[in-house]
Parts: sequence; structure tokens; C-alpha cells
Amino acid sequence: MAFYQKRNDGDYLIGTALDNTSCINIASSSKESGANAHLWKTVSDNNTGALVSVKYQGNGYYSLVMKNSGMALDVYNSEATKG
Repeated sequence: MAFYQKRNDGDYLIGTALDNTSCINIASSSKESGANAHLWKTVSDNNTGALVSVKYQGNGYYSLVMKNSGMALDVYNSEATKG
């Protein structure tokens, strides 16, 4: 199970339960469509590059948008396999 830390209203750091110092981040702080998401060590509480805006979309769906780029997190080709 992942962990999260609420920062502001609707903004979170989201990470892995395997290592509570790593959060979802976008490689090289890219603002380009298709950039890779990865786990990155949280440098400080002010790590705005790792902030994720979580918004309820209805019917049990949420959007995850990176605050730094305004880009939504998505699964490549809607794959349901690991990796």
C-alpha cells in the first residue's frame, strides 16, 4: 500500500510503503506529454515537483495531476500488466 502526505487542500505527496522517503515524481521535472513518472527521494518538505493534485471526478474516479507541470498521470497504453 502506498503512503501519502497531505500538503495543501487537495495536494499530496504520494509514495511507496516500501520506502517512506520516495515519492512519485516526473523524470527531470519534465513538462512534456509522455514523460516518465518514477519514485524519487523527497529532498525536503518543500519538494513542489512531487506535489500531486488529487480531484474526485465522480463514479469512484479520481484525477492525479502533477502540480509542477499541470499534466495528468496516466498509464501508458492503458496497460494492466506490471512494469
